[in-house]
Amino acid sequence: RHSTNPVIPLIVDAKGNAILPRAHASGEAMSGGRSTRHREDKAYKRRYNLDEERSVGPWNRAKTLLECRDLLTNSPLAIAISGTLERNVVGMSGLTPEAKTGDKAWDDAAEEHFREWCKIADYRGRTNFAGLQRLCIPTRLSDGIVAFVMTDTGQLQGIEAERIATPSDKARDGSIINGCKLDSTGRVAGWYVHARNQHGGVSADYEFVDAVDMIFLTAPFRFDQIFGHPDLAAAINPLKDLDDFKLSTLLTARLQSRQAVAIKTEQGAGRSAMMSAKDATEDTAQKRVKEEFDGYTAKHYLETGEAIENIANPTPGPQFVGYTEQQGQDITALFGLPWDFVTMNFHKGSFAQSKAALSLAYKTIQAWQIWLRDGLCQRVWNWVIARAIKFGDLPPAPVDSRGFSTWYKVDWTFPDREWIDPKDAIDAEMAEFRMGKTTLSRITGKTGAAWEDTLRQKAKELQVAKQIETEFGLQPGDLVNAYTNAQAPIQPGAANVA
Repeated sequence: RHSTNPVIPLIVDAKGNAILPRAHASGEAMSGGRSTRHREDKAYKRRYNLDEERSVGPWNRAKTLLECRDLLTNSPLAIAISGTLERNVVGMSGLTPEAKTGDKAWDDAAEEHFREWCKIADYRGRTNFAGLQRLCIPTRLSDGIVAFVMTDTGQLQGIEAERIATPSDKARDGSIINGCKLDSTGRVAGWYVHARNQHGGVSADYEFVDAVDMIFLTAPFRFDQIFGHPDLAAAINPLKDLDDFKLSTLLTARLQSRQAVAIKTEQGAGRSAMMSAKDATEDTAQKRVKEEFDGYTAKHYLETGEAIENIANPTPGPQFVGYTEQQGQDITALFGLPWDFVTMNFHKGSFAQSKAALSLAYKTIQAWQIWLRDGLCQRVWNWVIARAIKFGDLPPAPVDSRGFSTWYKVDWTFPDREWIDPKDAIDAEMAEFRMGKTTLSRITGKTGAAWEDTLRQKAKELQVAKQIETEFGLQPGDLVNAYTNAQAPIQPGAANVA
């Protein structure tokens, strides 16, 4: 029996249960999956219904990687985006740790050991740990992954993306995807890391690195994804188009800047016996030379009655700045960064707009910092401190109430942020300090300083100020009160919270 519903026909079985007809997979329910004469769907031309690694493929990944690296070398805007992230995410001192076991003596010893290790963190000896952190930013932008091997020497060896690849003798092993070995549950078991040959290329020689010995950072957008996409990948075409547009505009302006002169004779057209084919054109009808270029001067040989008319518009036109800024804004928005923040140009916006732009930018910066902290810094701390305890460089860490070691407990201080109104930022930090939302160590750590060193230096300066007061016969407290006017001690009570 069938219902009279013209939209969804209802079919009932022998027991009276309704059976809905099977829908056809037409994709018509969502307009984004439908091709029309106005728009063409791209999915089945670009992708397959596979995991991300097989959908992209090694060759396409390699080409994308090279394009992104080229942009980081030659595109001013791509370089500016990378530099902006490096300066604000990592800064000069990098993310710095503060041990939190509760045992001050052990915490101080652990922090000192880690500071000394940071100086020799790089296996190749080319930079320190802060430098390795900074390299993580452009590497993620261009490669989509950041990889370090934790070597037997207790140092980090950076591995670039193309060196992780499936060996030719294991090409038929379905459990290996782009150099990543998966176990039966789909977990990463290890990586096939290739050496570089004497010419700088990727060698066929390889070594298998267990997953526990590799730090592998990525920013996937799918659950089944292993390798991340380069952050610059979606901006490749817009960046290239913007650079090409600027270059074309420059070339047009150069051509239009040439001085044009007309050469005529009483008999008709002017002729030049010294002109050659490489710097002249010919009138195809009369086979007579009509123009020649001499540096920035264009010489036109005119017939009687001919004239030169300038039909080109001045370049760049009045829309050039607006158009390029709009394209730049669209590109920087891909990275969650305001255009003004990347270009460091706040002259057009109001104070409130500039402050809002900074606030939005710092949310993006914080997301990168958390990615770097959790994916690299915390794991490196655990590894370095565990090795130090194992080899006797540090005593065993204190234990918590459950009897578990607390060697892994550490807070990470991010670089200081620059504000348009530093006083507002300082007032905000003071309020957070009074409310217990932050600590003196976090505040001083933003500049790479230790909080105890800061207090000791302050005490020394106050002591010297008192000595100078005595030396010059000043009233006790004249210099000290002037020096500490904005640093008065916080008195207990609710009034300090306001």
